[in-house]
Amino acid sequence: MQVVQRVADIRNILKGISEKVIFVPTMGALHAGHEKLIQDAKELGGFVVVSVYVNPTQFGSGEDLLSYPRLAEADTAICEKNGVDVLFMPETKDIYGDGKPQIRLTIKSFADVLCGKDRPSHFNGVVQVLTRLFNIVKPDVALFGQKDYQQLLVVKRLVSDLLFPIEIIGVPTVREKDGLAMSSRNVNLSLREREIAPILHKTLQWIKSKAETARFDRRALPIEWAEDEAKKWLKTHEPDVEIDYIEVLNNDDLTKGQFLASNTHAFGAIRIGKTRLIDNIALD
Repeated sequence: MQVVQRVADIRNILKGISEKVIFVPTMGALHAGHEKLIQDAKELGGFVVVSVYVNPTQFGSGEDLLSYPRLAEADTAICEKNGVDVLFMPETKDIYGDGKPQIRLTIKSFADVLCGKDRPSHFNGVVQVLTRLFNIVKPDVALFGQKDYQQLLVVKRLVSDLLFPIEIIGVPTVREKDGLAMSSRNVNLSLREREIAPILHKTLQWIKSKAETARFDRRALPIEWAEDEAKKWLKTHEPDVEIDYIEVLNNDDLTKGQFLASNTHAFGAIRIGKTRLIDNIALD
């Protein structure tokens, strides 16, 4: 495995590659969920590139940029173990140059709900860095985890609108045995907070169980009722958890309907102490 930092170096490596290039962009602190992305990339066949870069433009004021876990040695070992061909670990100057880009992208679709509602600059930062990474690596295929479902839709729209010749593949969420979605931020949880953390997945499962029962009984269950009751259920079981949102939205465009249906997802974001966790499950 080759480990490179400079844009010129990775471009020189990729210049001589005739097979398809498969890309897994990450912010590091790699875990089993990232390993699944890499393993799926390897199964596709081709030349696998993983990037590790904590992108500052997707963090808002007061968010956890400085405390976001950075584990370069462990990340390198995981990539090597899983057969990555090139690990790209740029610094900010390699991605943003002098740090004052004069051309910026603004994402409109999918960006004003869920994580975009209270983090208005977040997805602009995501498309900003991905546009640069896509232009550097020029992949044929890129893989993203479905835990960040909203981000996955944003990436697909970015590729569509800017005519990137890239196939985007979403990989199912990898979970701990107790249902907690694997996340780089999980390492920031204390032992007690880690015990609490699965409540988010359990809450979304509660919504799914109500949707399944309603379908079995051929009843129309209002989405707003399900959301409100789910929040009450969560706070009853874990009153110290701060809820950012619990919502049910359409799979394809993140619009809100009137009743729970099979073409919807349940989404949730909570804060436990200083750690923010997100998750989603399909209601089909």
